[in-house]
Amino acid sequence: MDLRELIIDEIKNSKMLSSKLIQTIKTEQEREIKETVKIEGNDLNERILTYIKEKNMELTQDNYEIVKKYLLDNADEEGILTIKHIIPGKYTDINLIEQCSDEELERFLQLCIFEKLSEIKGDNTRYEYKVESILDNQSGAADVTHIERILNSYAEQGWHLKCTFTNEVEAKFSYSFQTCSDTGHGRNSVSNQIIMVFERVVEK
Repeated sequence: MDLRELIIDEIKNSKMLSSKLIQTIKTEQEREIKETVKIEGNDLNERILTYIKEKNMELTQDNYEIVKKYLLDNADEEGILTIKHIIPGKYTDINLIEQCSDEELERFLQLCIFEKLSEIKGDNTRYEYKVESILDNQSGAADVTHIERILNSYAEQGWHLKCTFTNEVEAKFSYSFQTCSDTGHGRNSVSNQIIMVFERVVEK
């Protein structure tokens, strides 16, 4: 499937454009046929009932008598009646999108994009967020076990990881790796802080 076909498929799926690009055309003209029948006895009764049904008339005694009189008045001396039937024409729908130029397709595609953005903007779904911060372990490597544990824990509660980023944090340690209040005997080191942002849909 080439790019043009993909664009046409996308436009056909548009709620805003799909119906506006359909044109109904007549493929076959209506025509008239004539039927010659002899109306008498039971044939007359069947013809009256058929006429009432074809004309969507209510089956009442008054309508029955009206139709009977009409049929008899239009029959010739031998009781032969010529009935005209109108066969309705046939119609078909043509999708005009197939006949559009590339420039027209581009404009329609822009409208589709606008439609999609409007649907997204109109989404009333509410979200909540949580942030986790994880530091590298003492060796300077990422604490993979801790990260995995946090991911699984949040996943069980319906959260999914929205994004992550890393921040370099400068820390001071004493030689004994205790928090140093005496900075004269300490040294600086850089540790990576992994920030994890989780997202979850707020239940209504």
